[in-house]
Amino acid sequence: SALAILYTMRIWIGAVAIGAPVSSWILGFSYFFFLSLALAKREVDLLKAKASSKSKDLRGRGYVSMDEPIIRALGVAMSAGALIFLALYIGDAQALTTFHHPQFLWALMVLVEVWMARIWILTFRGEMNSDPVEFATRDRFTWAIAALAVVIMIFAQLDWSFLN
Repeated sequence: SALAILYTMRIWIGAVAIGAPVSSWILGFSYFFFLSLALAKREVDLLKAKASSKSKDLRGRGYVSMDEPIIRALGVAMSAGALIFLALYIGDAQALTTFHHPQFLWALMVLVEVWMARIWILTFRGEMNSDPVEFATRDRFTWAIAALAVVIMIFAQLDWSFLN
């Protein structure tokens, strides 16, 4: 939870520093998004400890091997929470002041949903061998999703009135 708060604070501080409006919906999205990723990392730790029968490696972390089902459930729930906050932002009046065509952002929501589902599926399968953020920096699928997200945000930002 602390990491999710710190990442969210970085977004808020960055927005304030450049004078950009910051939406409470985006801050909520950020918190739930990063909390889900932190829980995925905990899930990876728990699965590794279970596979190696080294539960003692978890000492001092605040969770134990029997917490694995709840960590998994909370992580997936936090993903859903992030998507709800993103949907609330897309439907909010502030999105209309930031983007000419916020309806394009629904495609962004689908991309985030696909990416987060993939992170959790890979985690469940035991194929996530590291921190999800670290994984994302090396994963070509993530790069493709990020590139598409940038294109979607550009399309949402453009003023298409010249086409009329």
